[in-house]
Amino acid sequence: MDSHFFPKLVGSFALAKRKQCMKEKIIGLFVVAGLLTACSSREIASGKVPSVVLNAVSEQYPSQEKVDWKKVGKAYEAEINLNDSVEVEIQVSETGQVIMQKQDIDTTELPAPVKATIKAQYPDFTIDDVEKITKGSVVYYQLELEATGKKDKKLVFSAEGKEETGIAFWD
Repeated sequence: MDSHFFPKLVGSFALAKRKQCMKEKIIGLFVVAGLLTACSSREIASGKVPSVVLNAVSEQYPSQEKVDWKKVGKAYEAEINLNDSVEVEIQVSETGQVIMQKQDIDTTELPAPVKATIKAQYPDFTIDDVEKITKGSVVYYQLELEATGKKDKKLVFSAEGKEETGIAFWD
């Protein structure tokens, strides 16, 4: 074999291998981007929301001023401004069943057991944000806690003050 031919062959093989690797990385990035887009919620016009879902929200909140809609998986999520200071979010199934609701509340409205748990288990943290979550007839409280120099915490508690790790934080 010609000694000049071999380095060219090795060089072209390495270049082809790098191109193939780059193609695989680009395809992988597109797949990941597509999955992230598919998994996230997306805003939709109220005209695209089924009437049973619209009716379920209207029954719960007849005096709604403004509603923004999102499709989250198979459910619909309505963000409702009841007045200038009250905002509520409600998740409704495709069949019109209310899945859960959340509403901003003041820290003073937290049950005493929740406050006691936070004071005992997270003494360095302060409460930044509080929301009341209603899922069926069960009430939970989700809180964002912050402390200087520490990562913020997003936690969910029962009304009895038990930290609920099995309940996902609803952003």
